[in-house]
Amino acid sequence: MRIDDLQLRAQTRRKIDGYSGPSKSTSPLRKRSGLVYVAGALSLLFSFLVTLQLTKPGKLPGSGIAALASSVVRDSRSLMAAVKAAGLRGSPKVRGDIDEVRRLDVDRVSLKGWAAEIGHGGPLSVIAFAEGRGTTPIETEGSHPDLPPKLGPSDAAANNASFQGILTCRRGEKLLVVAVTQDNSYGYFGSRLCP
Repeated sequence: MRIDDLQLRAQTRRKIDGYSGPSKSTSPLRKRSGLVYVAGALSLLFSFLVTLQLTKPGKLPGSGIAALASSVVRDSRSLMAAVKAAGLRGSPKVRGDIDEVRRLDVDRVSLKGWAAEIGHGGPLSVIAFAEGRGTTPIETEGSHPDLPPKLGPSDAAANNASFQGILTCRRGEKLLVVAVTQDNSYGYFGSRLCP
């Protein structure tokens, strides 16, 4: 049997089955279904991006505390740079004072004082810097006898105002102290030389 005969028989069989061969042009129905798929894919992508934007996590409460404590701070200029990098904002309501810096041994001192956010009762985190190193945040707790009544803190703030901690600070080093709230506000209330 010749190849020409086989091709002729195959063509005849296709005509009988209703197959006319591959189409040279795309039908309008096929073009529309392609557009539907593209529109659906774009719609899903847009929905995903909108959902991602709406559910984007905000700044976590207290997230600036850890960032500030791990910063290198040597003076008020580097402190302001660290505060900005940590995403903190200054607040006139965050007040405090250093009562005592007492030498314990060659490298360590005891730090005492008070810090409060006027009108709020939550504890604050106090961070002290000496020669660039920050302390582990010291939480305020308990009342403080010298809390100025003219500041008008709430009762809850007065009950969470005292702080005390031990830190490394050699004689003559500059000590910078900052208090930070859980909503990332801060107050800078002093620098002293370590005794």
